[in-house]
Amino acid sequence: RWILGFILVYAGINKAMNPVEFAEIIQNYRILPDGLINVAAVIIPWVEIVTGFFLIFGIWLIGAVSLCNFLLLIFLFHFIPYKADRNVVDRRINIFKRITVDGN
Repeated sequence: RWILGFILVYAGINKAMNPVEFAEIIQNYRILPDGLINVAAVIIPWVEIVTGFFLIFGIWLIGAVSLCNFLLLIFLFHFIPYKADRNVVDRRINIFKRITVDGN
């Protein structure tokens, strides 16, 4: 929990120090309406910082872990290829099959 807490604090501070750059990153994801981009660019870093400190110091641990899981799930779902090329998906499946069957 300490390592994850330090990662969240570091990432949050980096985003809080550069809110314009972070707003551009959020805008490039194209998941929020334009009116919410600046609000998210200001709020998300502070949520990460507070959650990180809660994890580090063990304050409100169940809530901090739940919030951390929520943030990580949001981050994870941005990397799932919703509209992936079928050939890329097939290659990934074939590689996984070879690894599990061959044991390599």
